[in-house]
Amino acid sequence: MTGNEYMDIVEGKIRREEQIYLAGLSSADHPELAGDYEYPAWVPRDVMLRIFIGHDTLTGAHFHPYHQSCLAQLYGEKRIVFHAPGQFKRLYPKHLLANSNNCSRIDFRKVDLQQFPRSAEAESLEVTLKPGEMVYIPLHWWHTILGLGPNISAAFHWGAPMRDGHFPQPGLRCLFRAPFKKFPWMKKLVPQELRNS
Repeated sequence: MTGNEYMDIVEGKIRREEQIYLAGLSSADHPELAGDYEYPAWVPRDVMLRIFIGHDTLTGAHFHPYHQSCLAQLYGEKRIVFHAPGQFKRLYPKHLLANSNNCSRIDFRKVDLQQFPRSAEAESLEVTLKPGEMVYIPLHWWHTILGLGPNISAAFHWGAPMRDGHFPQPGLRCLFRAPFKKFPWMKKLVPQELRNS
């Protein structure tokens, strides 16, 4: 698929049944993009920039275990639903040893209250980003992101000191997972069914 074909799909000129989402195009993988943007003055220089381009997209509920970020809306709109770290048990995180253990098991497009009854008690804060607006996403804050129609956004991610973490959860979970991040071979010690749960 060419870039022009992709953008025709994003803009709705071509219809597709399945979601199409270029999620997380990294500035580290594309140094040629460096001249196309500037970092805000208050963002550290060791920051990672990621670009997201899609149409009616959904990024399920998750938290960032080791970094904080800012999401800037460049085109279209996105709705972000935030849950404070204290809502941890109401958001049903994946198994501690799962590959994406910082993600919720709940599909927030259609919540199954039989399977996830505590989710009905989860308190949230919602914001809709328009072009030119930016929102800060603190360490360990859960967030679900919905693209409303065609949209393009950029996220700046930078490390957060663990002293800014939220304990006992999800901070302890992140401390437990840190060796798996530093030593990828350790993931092979985890049974496959737990990694994919």
